[in-house]
Parts: sequence; C-alpha cells; structure tokens
Amino acid sequence: MAQKESYKNEYNDLCKGKDINKKSHIYKVLPYLDSNGVIRSQTRISNNKENLEKFGLDRINPIILHRESHLTKLFILKEHNALVHNNEKIVVTNLLHRFYINKIRRTVNNVIRRNCLECRISHAKSIVPLMGDIPFTRLTLHKNVFTYAMADLLGPITVKATRFTNNKRYVLVYSCLTTRALHLEGVENLDSNATLRTLQNIFNIRKAPRL
Repeated sequence: MAQKESYKNEYNDLCKGKDINKKSHIYKVLPYLDSNGVIRSQTRISNNKENLEKFGLDRINPIILHRESHLTKLFILKEHNALVHNNEKIVVTNLLHRFYINKIRRTVNNVIRRNCLECRISHAKSIVPLMGDIPFTRLTLHKNVFTYAMADLLGPITVKATRFTNNKRYVLVYSCLTTRALHLEGVENLDSNATLRTLQNIFNIRKAPRL
C-alpha cells in the first residue's frame, strides 16, 4: 500500500509489464515486482542461489521505499529505538540490509532529529548563563594599593624551632582586591590575639583598608 501511494505510476507500469519512466528516481535501481506484489531492486548477485539462501531475499533484492513515506519513518524510528539511540550511521547500515531508500542518510537524520525527543534533548546546545557584574572593589582605578583588601590564613607550615622540636606556624595572606598584590605576614598560632596583632602590623605598613 505504501508503494502504491508513493510510486503509483511506476507500480502500474510494472504490473502491465512495461518499463517505467526514465525520469523516475528509481529507474536506475532496476525495480521489479516480486510474487507478493512488492517492488524490489535488482542487484548483480540476484542469480546466485547460495547468496540467496545465506543472506535472504531482502539483502539480495532490497525493498524500495519512498523517503517521504510514513512507513519509512516508522522503520527508521523502530531501528533507531532498537539500537538504543545509537549513531545514525549504524541505523543507515542496518536499513540498507533490507530497503532501498532514496537519500537515506539525509532522511534518517531528519526523521531522528524531528521525532526522537530523547535525542533532541541530548544533542541540545546548553545556554551559557550571563555572568554577574564585577564588584566595584575590583575596578577602583587611581587608588592606592590595598585600599580595598581581604585577608585569609594559609597553613599550617612546619617550622623547625630547635634541633629536636618543630612548631606549626601560619601565614596571613593580605590581598589587594584591585591589583591582586599580596602582603604575607607570619602568625604564631590560630589565636585571635595573634591574628589581630598581625593585622595591626600590616595596617601600620599599608594603612587600614576601606573594606
């Protein structure tokens, strides 16, 4: 029924034993009607009975289907789902074992992209979100270094105190938010008084920041 709808003139000519129109796109594949009234393509290995028994009639004389037929779309989606949404080239290879479809690669790609929701989601391009505005502290030009700054502790670092003892020491990293300049000061321990004393030393040298 699908072939009668897609190849009406060709089907009538073949039923009457006539040659089909040379302008038909299936003329070069030498179509013929089998015993069941299905239009198939003739190949150069059709006369070998061993190949017929080994590969089957569909492999030797593939069935001709139109690329815009609804039946073609169903066969493509069935093969695509059976291969668990694999590469389109594998779908084309498996379909060529049974059918002749004009412009099959383009047809398979179009059918899968338009009808397979899972593949459309997996191949969709992600939208890059807009980045937030840069804080004003990063863009304060013509200001002294460390006008806007932040501090963090680095460590612990093992320091050799005596010949037989080692102590843990920390480093206070004082960073300028505008120029990324660094000022490093050693801290004896994580005690708040030791940290405040180190910050006070930095402020005496660099001046207190605005933030």
